[in-house]
Amino acid sequence: MKADRGIMRETARGFERYYNPKLNGELRLDTNTNVMGPNPAASKYLSEGRWDLDLYPNTYSDGLRGALAELYGLQADNLIAGNGSDEMLDVAFKTFTNWGDRCAVPVPSYTL
Repeated sequence: MKADRGIMRETARGFERYYNPKLNGELRLDTNTNVMGPNPAASKYLSEGRWDLDLYPNTYSDGLRGALAELYGLQADNLIAGNGSDEMLDVAFKTFTNWGDRCAVPVPSYTL
């Protein structure tokens, strides 16, 4: 039985589910996954750590930015971190463009 989309907003009724092809050993290069598996050093660190999981994470990733700044000889304020490519693209566009500005966008690209 097909779902009734009549209760949906008209502009959303035609949306199709994102495809998820059946694979027979092929590598998907469009999903940004690591086919080599996790970094052994990261896995070891995570397995030995004691985590405070009862609080929200730091909004600006101060610890990560500080560590990267030290590693690369920069100031933490020279770096930003985000929750994936969608957020980083959103931040970049909101920071460097105004409504109505024209931008070149590669195709295919991220749906954002």
